[in-house]
Amino acid sequence: MTRKLYQEDPYMRQFEATVEAFEYREDCWHIRLDQTAFYPEGGGQPSDQGTLDDAAVSYVYEKNGRIWHVADQQFQVGQKVAGAIHWGRRFHFMQQHLGQHILSAIFLKEFDAKTVSVHFGVETSSLDLDLPLTPEQVTDAELMANDAVYRNIPVDILYPSPSELAEKSRKIPETHGEPLRIVQVGDLDYTACCGTHCRTTGEVGLIKLFKPESYKGGLRIGFACGGAAFVRYRQLYGTITQMQQLLSVAEGDIAERTQRLLEEVAALRKERQALMDRLLAAEAEKMVEAASPVGAFHLVCEVMYDTTPEDMRGLFFHLTQRPGVVAVLGGVVPAGAMLMMGTYRGERRVDVRSVFNQSLAYIGGRGGGNAVSCQGMGPEVGRLSEVVSAAGLVMEELLERVSMSPETP
Repeated sequence: MTRKLYQEDPYMRQFEATVEAFEYREDCWHIRLDQTAFYPEGGGQPSDQGTLDDAAVSYVYEKNGRIWHVADQQFQVGQKVAGAIHWGRRFHFMQQHLGQHILSAIFLKEFDAKTVSVHFGVETSSLDLDLPLTPEQVTDAELMANDAVYRNIPVDILYPSPSELAEKSRKIPETHGEPLRIVQVGDLDYTACCGTHCRTTGEVGLIKLFKPESYKGGLRIGFACGGAAFVRYRQLYGTITQMQQLLSVAEGDIAERTQRLLEEVAALRKERQALMDRLLAAEAEKMVEAASPVGAFHLVCEVMYDTTPEDMRGLFFHLTQRPGVVAVLGGVVPAGAMLMMGTYRGERRVDVRSVFNQSLAYIGGRGGGNAVSCQGMGPEVGRLSEVVSAAGLVMEELLERVSMSPETP
């Protein structure tokens, strides 16, 4: 079994050890030491990173009580090595992990909500509760958690006997032969845990909750503690300051001003849509008037450059509202080449799908539709004009044949 120095002293940054074994797997060296200060991934907490001599350690894991270090250099059995952990990363997760203990204890004691899972991240972390809570309850929990931080409660690591656990009505979890390790935070929390934690709650610095959302019948809550909370606050404050300058308002007026802007934008969009609808209707009428008759039909073949999908669909709608009109439209939109083919909805003699599918293939596109309306997108913008012209010729032959045949009832 590897001696776990990180449990004896989570503030240990450097140590010496002896290589006991090594393996080469997945383009990396897996190194096992007789003792280590590197925390292996577990309990939702990511592993430490750092160095062994000059080798970078990117990941650490535990298997059957032995801890392996994934490094970018080889070592020999019996070799003495000097280890150094990335302290900033270690302390970050110490803050997050102790902050999570504080939050979980408060949610359980105050609201009877149990923590069912935890995820610790470099920027943000989250915990899942088994019960839904109100926004007011979440706010209260955040205030109580920060009060626990301000009280600077000592954190003790205990290895209780079965009888001591029984006195606290605690179930003994499976430890695979190792002593049961308890993290005690004053009278707030008493939990079995193998992670690394600060000496006192004051070192957590700050606990900020965000983005509570329903999850599997309970609640998922994002949180950040200490340095991570400060970084998040600084980013948000920078954004607020920028918004304040752009809107030329005081901080307290940003929300109101933004709401007014959104309402103005919505009104302008509605007005633009009405104007565009009128323009597209007029454009459709001009296209139909300019189109040469093909038997009983008017065939409109057009390529629109520097347009939008919305305007393409609007023009297509107005064209296919007219009986006897068949439309073959191509458009260069921000996402690539857009292709649309269709007829009047009540048309039963013309099926555009065959011509559409062949044309779509030439622009490397994907799409679909029915007999009277098809739409697709492809990346080959340079071929669009040629494809629309060719499709128009094929469609013209089809319409001539249909016009000479008896009309289908």
